[in-house]
Amino acid sequence: MKKTASTSIQHFVIGAACLSLTSLSFSEEVATSPSSTEVPTAVTTEPTTTPATNTTPVITSPTTTIKKSTPVRTVSAATAAAAKKAAARSALSQKAAPSKLAIKATLGFSSKTGNTESDAYTGRIEAEDTIGKTILYGLGEGNYAESQTINDAGVSETSQTEANAKLNLDVKQRFNGFFVFGDTILFHDEPAGIDLRAITSTGIGTFLADTEKFKFSIETGLAYVIERTDANDDYLALRFAERIDYRISEAVSAWERAEMTPEAQDFSNYLLSYELGIDSAISKTISFGLMMKVDYDAQPVEGTKKTDTVIGATVSFSI
Repeated sequence: MKKTASTSIQHFVIGAACLSLTSLSFSEEVATSPSSTEVPTAVTTEPTTTPATNTTPVITSPTTTIKKSTPVRTVSAATAAAAKKAAARSALSQKAAPSKLAIKATLGFSSKTGNTESDAYTGRIEAEDTIGKTILYGLGEGNYAESQTINDAGVSETSQTEANAKLNLDVKQRFNGFFVFGDTILFHDEPAGIDLRAITSTGIGTFLADTEKFKFSIETGLAYVIERTDANDDYLALRFAERIDYRISEAVSAWERAEMTPEAQDFSNYLLSYELGIDSAISKTISFGLMMKVDYDAQPVEGTKKTDTVIGATVSFSI
C-alpha cells in the first residue's frame, strides 16, 4: 500500500511539473504573438507625379523616388531691361556722332592819335561743325581802317588804309590716320588793288595730335588761283598749311595757323598767310583776346606793299 501511495505521489508531482512547463510556454507565445482582436493596418503608397516649373515630372514609387531635372536659365525682368539698354547703346555707338556746332563772332576796334589819327575796325564770324567723321568750317571776316592826315596846305585829308573781306569754306573727311580736304578762299582788298582772288584747293592731311586739349594738323595738296587785278593772272599752285589749337586752361585758349601757296611753275611767286591769337573767357559766352594777322604777297600789284599786318584787341561771343 505504501509503495502504491508513493508511486502515485511521484506521478502527481511529475504531472504538476509538466503542467507548469506547459502553462509557461503558452504564456510566452501569447506575449509574442499579435492579439486576436487587433486588425493589421495595410500601408499603401500610390505613385504621384509632382509638376515643377522648368523641370521634368517627379516620379515617386513606394520604395524609391527618382527626380530628373533639366537646368533652365531664367532671365529676370531687370536683367532683360539691362540687356535691352546695352543693345540700344551699342546701336547708337555705331551711328554717326551727333553734331557739334560751334559759332564764334569777334569784334575788334583800335584808335590811334598823334601825328596821324586813325581808326580800325575788325569783324569776324567762324562756324565749325563735326558730324561723324566730317569736319565743316566756315569763316567770314572784314577789316576796315582809315586815317586822317594834314597836307601841306594845312587841310585834313581822310584816306582809306585798309578795306578787305575774306570768305573761307573748308571740308575735311576723316579716315583712319588721315583726312581728305576741300578748301575755297575768296578775298577782296581794295587798297592792295585786288578786286578778287579765289583759291580752290584739295589734298590730304593728318592730325599729328588730336585731343580735347591740343590739336595739331598739317595738310598739302594742289590749288588753282584766280586773280583779278590790273593784270589778271590764273595759275596752278601747291598748298601747304598747318593749324594748332591749344586749350591752355578752362578759360584760356590759343591758336595759330599758317598757309603757303606757291605757284607750281614759279616758286618765287607765292602767297603766305599767318595768324596767331589768344582768348581769355570771362563767361561761357564772352571772351577777350589779342590777335595778329600777316598777309604776304611775293609779287604784289604794282605800287602796293607786299605785307599787310593787323594787330588788335578783340571781344568774342560764342554760341
